[in-house]
Amino acid sequence: MKTRILTGLVLGLFMISGMLYSFFTCLMLFVIICAFSHQEWQKNFLINESKLTKTIYTVFFLVCLCLLIFVEQLNFANKLNEWLPYFNSSVILILALFGIPLYLNKNWKFTQSWYCGIFYIYFPMIVGIYFLHQDFETNRWLILGLIIINWCNDSFAYFTGRLIGRTPLAPSISPKKTIEGAIGGIAFGILAAYLLNTYMFQQPYPIEKIIVLGVAVCIAGIIGDLYESRMKRLAGIKDSGNLLPGHGGFLDRFDSFFYIIPVGIFVLSI
Repeated sequence: MKTRILTGLVLGLFMISGMLYSFFTCLMLFVIICAFSHQEWQKNFLINESKLTKTIYTVFFLVCLCLLIFVEQLNFANKLNEWLPYFNSSVILILALFGIPLYLNKNWKFTQSWYCGIFYIYFPMIVGIYFLHQDFETNRWLILGLIIINWCNDSFAYFTGRLIGRTPLAPSISPKKTIEGAIGGIAFGILAAYLLNTYMFQQPYPIEKIIVLGVAVCIAGIIGDLYESRMKRLAGIKDSGNLLPGHGGFLDRFDSFFYIIPVGIFVLSI
């Protein structure tokens, strides 16, 4: 537990520093998350491809993502920003369509395809990057807020489940998760959203939207966590990696991150 807490604190400071310092450091933070997450995803789930093919996939998409460093210098950047809501909605739909068959039908072959990792990891990050590009000074606090809401949901779901959890949420995927824990996590997630809206967001939102934001982000975080848990169970592994002591790998820590970004931005944009 001490190792988990220490790693969490260091990771939290790293995330906050990267998010708030500049658009460049925030972009580099996203690239690092993508790089390690994609590496773990390929190692664990892309079992039918050669090492050379995996390397080509990783390098190609990381280069494409890094090119977004210069997005503010591109003439078509503003046009892309206008299309962000439509692209974001498509990403949410794709994540849902990919997650549901895997959960219901155990569609293991899909997780062995290279495009699964692209949609699961890179597309949500692109949504986040362009959202930050629209207004970095304001939106960096919103992205950080989404992360904090999800962190509160994850942490308090764990403690609530340990304290009063009785009813399994998804026993075939993650036996330790309970409905009581999920409800507790969502409740504290809503509270976190309210406090963030009051004290951190530069442009406060109506209370109704904040409640919807808290619920949506928490549910998205739970789904993202269950999605990765199902993939690991089908692959026969406990953790996606060991780069983060006490947490496992990057996918173990950021599985919900890839879901909450597009969902949270969608709620904030409507």
